[in-house]
Amino acid sequence: MRHLISELEQRMRIRRIPGVSIRIALGNSEIFEHTLGVSDLTSQIPMTEDHLFRVGCLTKPIIAYAILMLSEQGLVHLDDPTSDYIDKLKNTPDYQNVTISHLLCHSSGMVRGDYPLQAQSDNEVLNKIQQSKRLFNAGEDYKYSNWGYFLLGKIIEKVTGVPPEIYLDQTVFKPHRMLNSSLSETSVAHKKLSTGYWKGWRFGCPDLNTPSTVCPYTPLPVSAGGMISNTQDYLNWLKSLVSLSSTYEGRIQKVHKLMLSLQQPKAGKQKARNKFSCFGLFAEIIDGKTFYFFPGSSSGFSGFIFLLPEIKLTGIALCNHGTCNSELKDMLFQICHHLLGDDVPNFGYQLPKLNITAFNQQGDKAELKGDDDSIPKLTLGNHRINLYPHSANCYYLLDQYSQNQMLRISGSKKNKFKLKLGNDEFKQQFNDSVSVTNDTRLKASGLTESQISDSEQHFKELTGYYHYESFGKVEVILRSNSLYLSYGVVYETLLVPKTPLCFRQKSGPCRYESVQFLQAPDTNEIFAFIMNGMVFRKEPSSRCISSKEDELELQGACH
Repeated sequence: MRHLISELEQRMRIRRIPGVSIRIALGNSEIFEHTLGVSDLTSQIPMTEDHLFRVGCLTKPIIAYAILMLSEQGLVHLDDPTSDYIDKLKNTPDYQNVTISHLLCHSSGMVRGDYPLQAQSDNEVLNKIQQSKRLFNAGEDYKYSNWGYFLLGKIIEKVTGVPPEIYLDQTVFKPHRMLNSSLSETSVAHKKLSTGYWKGWRFGCPDLNTPSTVCPYTPLPVSAGGMISNTQDYLNWLKSLVSLSSTYEGRIQKVHKLMLSLQQPKAGKQKARNKFSCFGLFAEIIDGKTFYFFPGSSSGFSGFIFLLPEIKLTGIALCNHGTCNSELKDMLFQICHHLLGDDVPNFGYQLPKLNITAFNQQGDKAELKGDDDSIPKLTLGNHRINLYPHSANCYYLLDQYSQNQMLRISGSKKNKFKLKLGNDEFKQQFNDSVSVTNDTRLKASGLTESQISDSEQHFKELTGYYHYESFGKVEVILRSNSLYLSYGVVYETLLVPKTPLCFRQKSGPCRYESVQFLQAPDTNEIFAFIMNGMVFRKEPSSRCISSKEDELELQGACH
C-alpha cells in the first residue's frame, strides 16, 4: 500500500494537484479511503476527510436522481414537454418539442450556457434561454448543456413547490446521510471548504509549470453545478445505487434501460450503442461490463465518480485543482486494480503501442515511439521531448521545447496518424485534400476569390490568446490553413467559417456554437470575439480599447 500511495503522490506532483480525497466501496463496505496533500497552498493545512469541495457538474447526477424520484411518484413524466412546467417557455416555439428526457440526456439542442462573472437571477437565465437558438432538433444529437439542468431544477421547484436546494436536502441528502452536502451557499461552513486553484484556463493549461493561482468562483445555476460536498457524503449516495439493501434497488439498472430506449441516433446515421449519455451519467461498455461515470470541474475543483453495478464497485475522487478529471479517473483505476486485480475492467487510459514517423509541410520530421502501456517518447528533429499523458491521445510536453502546447494524436482508427502540436501538423502522408476542403469551406463563408487567396493572412490576424475573466484563457491557432480554437488541455475545435468574421465550432465543449470576431472600426484590428454572450478580449490586455469597440461588444454573434 505504501508503494501505491507513493505513486499517487507522484501523479499529484506532476499534475501540480494541491490536495485530493479518494473513497472506494465494494457493496456497502469501504475498501479504500485516503486524503493526500493540502487544502490550501498558502496555509499548507493538510487535506482531511472533513474538507469540502465544489463538485461542479457532479451536481447533475443528483438532480437527475431527484427527477427520477418524481417520475416514479407520477409527479412528472419523462416525455412531458419542458414548456408544460416552465411558464416562460410556453409561448416559445423553439421549446415545444423539448422533453424532460431530452434535458436529462443533453439531447435538447440547447447551448452549453455562459459562465457568468456574477450570480444571475433565475429570471435572467430564463430570459437568456428564451432568446437563444437551439443548435439542432431535440433528440437528434448530443450537446452538453448547463442550461438544460437549470431547467430541470426549475421543474423540481414547479412540481414540489420548493427550490431544488430544499427538496434535495429533504429527499436525498438527509436520507443518505449526506450531512455536509448542500446546494445552498449560506448553509455551508466555509471554513471547511478547500481552496480551488487553476492555471488561468478553464479546461486546463498546457504548461504544467505555470504557477497555480486561486480560481475565481463561477456562480453557475445551482442545479447545474452548485453543489458542495465531500467524498464521504457522495459515496454514501453512490453505494445506495448498487446496494442490495437499498430502498431503490435496481434503480441503476432501470436507468440503463432508459438510456437504451431514449438514445436516438443522429439524423441519417446509426450511432454505436456502446456509449451513452443520460440522466446525469455517462455509460460505457468495457470488457463486457457497464461502467457508469461522470467527471466534473468548476471554480478550481475537479471530481470523478464511477459505478460498476455488476461487481457493486463504486468510487469518487475530488481535488482542489481545475481540469484534473482524467488524472482522478486514472488514479481511481490504479487503486481498484491494485486492490481487486483483473476483476476490474480497465477504465483508466490505455496507452497504445506507437511507432509513428510523420512530416510537416516543410519536411520536418517527428517521431513518436512507445511500447504498450508505456509513455511514448517524442523526437522533433534533434530534440528529444519527455511526455506525460492527459489521455491516450493527448500529452503534456514536460521539457522546455514547446511547453505551452499539447501534443494531440488523431487518425488512429484509420491508421493514418496525425500529430498536432500548436500551429504545426505532422502527417504520415501529405496530399492536396486538406487544401481542397479548406477552399470549399472558405467559398461557402462568402469570402471573395482575393480573400481566399489571402486567407492565410486573414486567419493570422485572428490568431492569438483571448481572455474572459471567469472562463480564463483560450487560443486561436492557425494550422494547415484552418483555424482552431484551443480551450487548453482538454478540447480543441475546428472553426468552420460562415462569414469572414463568423465561425461555427465543429467539436468540443461549445460545438455548433458561433464565434464572432470583432474589428475596431477605425483600424480593422481584431480586438475580441463573442461566444455565447461572453466577450473574450484579445491579449495583450494592456492594449487600449476605444469607445467604439466597446459599443460593438453589445452586438450579437452570428447565428
